This record gives sequence, C-alpha cells and structure tokens, in this order.
Amino acid sequence: MNRQLYLDTSGLNFLADRAKDANLITSAKKYLDMELYLSPVTLWEVLLNSNEKRRDELIYWAQFNCGSKLLKSPTEILIDYIGAGCPKTDKSLFRKQPFTSLDMGNTWENIHQRLDLTIPIDLEALKDATAAHRQLSKKFKRIIEGMCSKKDGTYDYEKDMFHLAMLNTSEKLELSETMVIEYEVEFKIALIFVFFFICIGFELQNEPLRQFWESHPDLDPVERFDYILSKYPSLMVGGPLLEMALMAKAQVSMENCKSRGLVHDCMHALYSYYADYLLTGDEHFAKLRDETDSKVFSQIMLVSELEKAWEKSQKSTQNV
Repeated sequence: MNRQLYLDTSGLNFLADRAKDANLITSAKKYLDMELYLSPVTLWEVLLNSNEKRRDELIYWAQFNCGSKLLKSPTEILIDYIGAGCPKTDKSLFRKQPFTSLDMGNTWENIHQRLDLTIPIDLEALKDATAAHRQLSKKFKRIIEGMCSKKDGTYDYEKDMFHLAMLNTSEKLELSETMVIEYEVEFKIALIFVFFFICIGFELQNEPLRQFWESHPDLDPVERFDYILSKYPSLMVGGPLLEMALMAKAQVSMENCKSRGLVHDCMHALYSYYADYLLTGDEHFAKLRDETDSKVFSQIMLVSELEKAWEKSQKSTQNV
C-alpha cells in the first residue's frame, strides 16, 4: 500500500490553491509512493462551507487528486480500538483495513473521478445537525477551566461526573495521586470525549456506534459512560481519545481558543498517528507536535514547511 498523506481541511485548501497541474500531482505521488487521503471529518468540514463556489472547487480538486476511498472516521477507529481490547499500539490494526464503511465513503467512491457528479447537500440541515459540535468547541476552554481550577470555590467537584469518573478510573488503574494531579486536564478531556464520542455519538454518521451498543439497548448515555469505563478504564490514559485530548489541551492553552472547529481539529489529530503524514495549515498542530515531543505527532507537517521543502528541492534541481 502507498504511504498515506492525510489532508485536514486547511491542508486541502492549500493544495487546491497551489497545486493546479494534475499531471504534476500524479507524478509527484508516484515518485513519493504516496496517496493523498481525506476522512469523513475533512469532507464534513468542506460540506459546511457556506461559499458554494469554494465548496465545489474543493470537492472537485479532491475528486481528481485524492484517493478513491475515505479513511476511517474517528468513531470507527475508536470502536476498532475497543474491540481489540485497547492495545498499547493499534496502528497495525488500522493498516489492515484503513477505509471507512460509512455511507459517506460509498458516496465518495461513487463520485470519484466523475465530472458529472458531486455531493448533494442541504446546507441548512447539515448546519442544524452539527450545531452541538460548534457549541462544544466554543465553550470547551471554559468547561475545562471550570472542571480543573481549584481556585474557583463555587465549583462542586462532588457533583461533577467527569471528576468522579477520573477518581474512580484512576483507582482501578492504580494511578498515583501525583500522576492524577499532573494529568488532570488530559484525563478529564479524554473522559469528555468518551462520553460524547462513545456514549452519545458526535459525528455526522454514527451507524458504527449504534451497532456497537446493540447488545445493550436499554442503557442511557450516562449508564453507557459508567459501563464503558468499568470495562475499559484505560480509555482515559491511552489510545485515540488521549491523542484527541492532547490536541484539545494544546488548543485551550492558547489565547485565541475560540475556534468553533476545535473538536474537528481534535478528530483530525488522530490521523497524524494512523496515517503516515498529516498536512495542515493550522498552527495549533505545530504546537501539539513541538510541545508534546511525542512520536505520535511527529509526522505532522505544516503547509509552510512543505513550501520551504519544495522551494529547496527546486533550487537543488536548478543547480544540477
């Protein structure tokens, strides 16, 4: 299989503006043994673009320059991870079957390389369906600060289910008090993501999650939360959700953390581990890569870095 270069929405925008020669793109991909891939998250964000002309431009460019399949959605990756028993490493699991089974993936295959087809969209219905995501992103920093700031004497930690879940899960995992204090923010964000992504369903298409809970049809979201942590407490301290939590922490620590796309960015961050490379124009990703100094995020590449590498290669070619 070719190496996978994953494009988040800013990466796709960059290439769509700068890479106009389809033959050159094809040659470059062949030379690098690499394919460009989107995920349902990328496509979801593109479809939310209210500028119809720009939306069509991005879809058209990707139809003819990106792979014919979409990578798995974050929820699919999470469910595979849980199904495998929450292993310490699961990249090989993803590589065995990296492509989504969602309806969106089928739609993408159907329109790929087709001049006469695009994706039908009801923009207002899509915005309504994703309003909760934008609201959570806007409020995320305040939520986390409230949950983790001991200075606020008005906050009742004993009634906070995420705080109680962190303490209970830490006890099951036999984590030291020092570790819990040091990683409180990361653990609580991971637990918030457990609740929204595994217990409620926080993506545009949640069929894999519905199938996951078919054997427990009577559990409400809070009961699901208790159940999943009792069976898989390590979700709080490792795997895809912690990777997303690290991205969230990197963003909420920045002064300009008011982006309605914060949760989407956390979903994109997963692909820096599961794909071979992630191309982005978002400086939050550079902060994640540079400050965590983790191999998980080492394959993040900024578009500015790609430009410099390209200019350097062009100069080298001219000097030969």
